[in-house]
Amino acid sequence: GVDLGMFSPGDRSAARRALGLPAAAAIVLAVGRLDPVKGLDLLVAAMPFLRERSSRGVQLHLIGEGPARASIERLVRERGLGEQVVLHGELSSSSLPTWYSSADVVALLSHSEGCPNVVIEALACGRPVVATCVGGVPELIREGETGLLVDRRDPAHVADRLLQALDREWDSTDLSSHVRNRSWDDVARRQLDVYRGVLEAS
Repeated sequence: GVDLGMFSPGDRSAARRALGLPAAAAIVLAVGRLDPVKGLDLLVAAMPFLRERSSRGVQLHLIGEGPARASIERLVRERGLGEQVVLHGELSSSSLPTWYSSADVVALLSHSEGCPNVVIEALACGRPVVATCVGGVPELIREGETGLLVDRRDPAHVADRLLQALDREWDSTDLSSHVRNRSWDDVARRQLDVYRGVLEAS
């Protein structure tokens, strides 16, 4: 669940001005621990394909910290992506809504997931998600409605899916409506209903 008072659709232009980001760039955002399981190496490897295929200047912004940081930085250097990929480290949760609002698309290319909060946060902020089809992700990402699913761990395919998302017009209010039942109160209420059901059956 998420705090829907904090995570809600925001103005992209205002968010970019606040963060000092270019107004016209195509911005891909990834939020989470820099861990091999998150598949960030695949996301970085997709950036040269995006750079070649997109008519807009594409930037990837990574928010988070973790053991894979050094390997990600090395991959960025090896691919010559220093101006395209920016690692911001760990930021406060209060700054995340502005980052989500600044993005055109949010990416999550994990090898394994449960029900990832980053997807719920992104949708609550009215941003589409491109994500791998693992764990509970397919329950949150309805193909073509709330984002696009990645079914091959191939950089060119990932770039293709990201480009499709970047080239579409998404309705932020509609995206946000898909997670209106994911507030902390809603999730807690459903969890309590499960516990009550178990107790009544015992």
